[in-house]
Amino acid sequence: MLGDLGRLYLAGGPMMHPITLCSVVAVVVVLYKLIQFRSLQLDARDFFAQVRKELLNGRVREAAELCEARRGPAGSVLHAGVLKIGAPRDEVVSAMESTALYELAQLEGKLGLLDVDYRSAEVARWSEIACELLGLRPDRVAVRGHVNTMICWSRRHVLSMIDRIQSRSDIDWRYRLYRIPTFSECILYGVYVREVLGYDRSAHAPSHRPLVRGSWGLDLRDPVAMAALFSDLAPETVAVMVHSKDGVEPAAYRHHAERYWASYSTVP
Repeated sequence: MLGDLGRLYLAGGPMMHPITLCSVVAVVVVLYKLIQFRSLQLDARDFFAQVRKELLNGRVREAAELCEARRGPAGSVLHAGVLKIGAPRDEVVSAMESTALYELAQLEGKLGLLDVDYRSAEVARWSEIACELLGLRPDRVAVRGHVNTMICWSRRHVLSMIDRIQSRSDIDWRYRLYRIPTFSECILYGVYVREVLGYDRSAHAPSHRPLVRGSWGLDLRDPVAMAALFSDLAPETVAVMVHSKDGVEPAAYRHHAERYWASYSTVP
């Protein structure tokens, strides 16, 4: 039987080699996903019952520890909700939804890339510059907000983006950028991923939730503005940006950061 298979393989010609390679890769991917999803399986009913029992008995910390110890998306999403016990319902739901989106992106092997319907004169100009560098028509590219402090980039995509910029310039791509008075690297990368690669073919998934509260437009030398920066933070916020250009010392915002951290990390 094996001899017959060998003869059939050889009769197929040189194209049998890439076909076999693709088949092997497909089998490996399927097995990897099966192992990945199997490792995430848990007895949800029993797990939820344990957490519910702890909460009904007022043992919030124990319930949080149960969730934290349980690996997988269900444990992470429930943990986000337990940590927000006592907060308004909207905050609890938002925290759980944010965690669920993150876990989904992890399962899909994608990194979140900020993509929001945000327009300003500056963002429009940066988008126009990105289109010029990438050889795209600005009138066919929607102005989107991709500027955020916490963005994970793919090195492979950055290199291919550089190649595209270089192919559309008669000088070295570095000098091409040097000659531009102002541009946004976040907008440039975002436009490249969205318009050139496409989210379905990239390592990214669009996200409308910025994880970092920025200080743009605030004069942080004013104590009122500094307090406003730390007020009404979204449940998914993991950091606050205080830029070196803001001209303030750490002592000006340390107590705000400590107060926020204490309210976020303390479980009753």
